[in-house]
Order: sequence, then C-alpha cells, then structure tokens
Amino acid sequence: MKYLAILDFGHTSFMDHIKKAQAYKEEIKKNPDKYPSVPFGMHFMYKGPKGFSVWEGDEAQVARKVAFMLPEVQYTLVPIVAGSEFVKTYMEVKRARKTSPRSHLHPFSLNHSDAVQKFYSSEG
Repeated sequence: MKYLAILDFGHTSFMDHIKKAQAYKEEIKKNPDKYPSVPFGMHFMYKGPKGFSVWEGDEAQVARKVAFMLPEVQYTLVPIVAGSEFVKTYMEVKRARKTSPRSHLHPFSLNHSDAVQKFYSSEG
C-alpha cells in the first residue's frame, strides 16, 4: 500500500529532527526490509514546519517507521492509490451494481465510462 506521509516536526527542534533522521538512515541500512520504501522522498512545505513524502509498504513496515521517528516527528498518513487503479475498481463496482438512479450525478457515471477508462488506462 502507498501512503502520503505528512510530517509535522514543529513541536521539537529542527536539529532533533535531523539527528533522528540520521539515526533512521543508519537503521534502514541494517534492516531495509523492516521499513517502507520511499518512492517520493521528503519535501518541505513553506507553510509551517511540515513536509511530506510517499511511502510504500505493509502495515508493519509503516508502523515501525512511525514508532522509530516518534516523538521527534509526528505523521498524518493518508492511503493513496493510482488513478488508473481507482477507476478500474470503480468501473467494476458500477458494472456489478448496473445503474444507480443517482449515477448521472457523479462525474464517473456510466455515460462517461469508456472515456474515463481510456483516459486512466495510460496513467501509471
């Protein structure tokens, strides 16, 4: 599973965060399979002492990273999915339900299904 990891390190000093990040870097050298991979690395946001990255891993890997980085860094984790995967699942559900009386209210209604599938089938 992929997660958008939003980091908040405003409650500790930035140097404490850097020291913890260095310790984590050493830890993943020793045990890389115990922690999530990071396909999109850390980026800082100008609004507040926050940043974000994208992680990919199972629940145990994600939990281990969060636990390792506490209390210097606190996270908000948002599960994410590729648009093409979401649309594929959405279309399967819509087909299984046939037509909903409210389907015309949704931008991915069955009236648009071919165009939507074509658009997202090229996304990675």
